[in-house]
Amino acid sequence: MIPTEPQLKLEARLAAIEYMVAHTLSRLYLMLGVTDEQLDEMEVVSRGTLSRMTLAGVEPVVGDMFAGELQDNIERLTAITRDLRDLTMGKTHS
Repeated sequence: MIPTEPQLKLEARLAAIEYMVAHTLSRLYLMLGVTDEQLDEMEVVSRGTLSRMTLAGVEPVVGDMFAGELQDNIERLTAITRDLRDLTMGKTHS
């Protein structure tokens, strides 16, 4: 399916926001000296928090689907943040 122009504009806007959030977090992590182990722990805590999340007034199956989508996107954004931080530090991934 080919996206409409408004859909494409919204996707581009969202991608720009996600990039800026990841960029800002990567710089913050660098300034604070956050280690890989600390980032790993933050991801574990985030996963646990989201797995227990419920949405009031929503069917449980819809809430579970939403939580899964949210978790997938947070993990993607976290990976981008980590990559940007590593790139700035001169690290390369093998």
